[in-house]
Amino acid sequence: MFFGLALSVTAFPAAAQEEKPLKEIMQGMLADMEKIVAGIMREDYPLIATTAEGIAYHGNPPPAARMKMARELRLDAMAFKLFDDAVRRYASELQEAALAADRNGVVEAYGNTVKACTACHASYRERIRHMKN
Repeated sequence: MFFGLALSVTAFPAAAQEEKPLKEIMQGMLADMEKIVAGIMREDYPLIATTAEGIAYHGNPPPAARMKMARELRLDAMAFKLFDDAVRRYASELQEAALAADRNGVVEAYGNTVKACTACHASYRERIRHMKN
């Protein structure tokens, strides 16, 4: 079994149960991160909260794609899952800070989310990018 990439989504909202290609998930999260920057600049906390929730509960690739990634990553699959968990956790913190209209908390949580995303990309992007879908 592929550890975390085969995670159960029963605890997540319906949106998280969507299965999409990984590239589509990543492109959606990039668009959401850009939207959050605009929200921070405008102090649009409802927009930030809603968008952060979408990142926290992003969908998953279909089972066949997760298994392909597991074969590619091998023992690193758990570390990959931990990066995903960190992104979800920081995005949830971002949502909470936005709901409280806590500008400093929003900026800190956004920064942590970016760090988790970029650390994952630095470790796994090229290994996964070359896989054929």
